[in-house]
Amino acid sequence: MADPPRVAVVIVNLNAGAYLPRTFDSLAAQTVPPARTIVVDNASGDGSPQAVRRRYPDVELIELDRNTGFAAANNLGVRAAADCDWVALLNPDAFPAPGWLEALLAATREKPGHSFFGSRMLSARERDRIDGLGDCYHVSGLSWRRE
Repeated sequence: MADPPRVAVVIVNLNAGAYLPRTFDSLAAQTVPPARTIVVDNASGDGSPQAVRRRYPDVELIELDRNTGFAAANNLGVRAAADCDWVALLNPDAFPAPGWLEALLAATREKPGHSFFGSRMLSARERDRIDGLGDCYHVSGLSWRRE
């Protein structure tokens, strides 16, 4: 049997230290754990990089000396995960259900011609309410939340 695909989870952090423990707990509860968890810190001033280093030694931390922006930081994380088959981008205030990565990997097997997948996002406060249906992007560079 072939080895399961390796998945890296990339989290861009900017002063989101209050959310990170719950995010890491959610990742630890995955039925299929990530091969790597990479936090790209955009020069946070809330002590979160130090807390990650101290409390989560298995989390890889890329500390930037300035805020490069969300997209650039994600790109750095993706490049760092070059040894993985898939990269899952996760916001620091997202708390995935235990079957999240398992479901994403099942989707990759069911749709092998697809190169990226999205997740259903539910409100953290009201778990039966959809938070959004993703983002829309215009060729001009404008983006907005799809309702």
